[in-house]
Amino acid sequence: MGDRADFAGVLELVAAGSLRSTVDTAFPLANAADADRRLVSGDHFGKVVFSIG
Repeated sequence: MGDRADFAGVLELVAAGSLRSTVDTAFPLANAADADRRLVSGDHFGKVVFSIG
């Protein structure tokens, strides 16, 4: 990120719904080891997230 002003600007975009993150893969929490391997591989584009429930 940049400085505090940059961070505040990003927060404004998120609050306005103008900024969305890219999800690469969603793993069940039981597959945390697989999620870790995906992150370590460097082959992901976007966020690796857990689905709970």
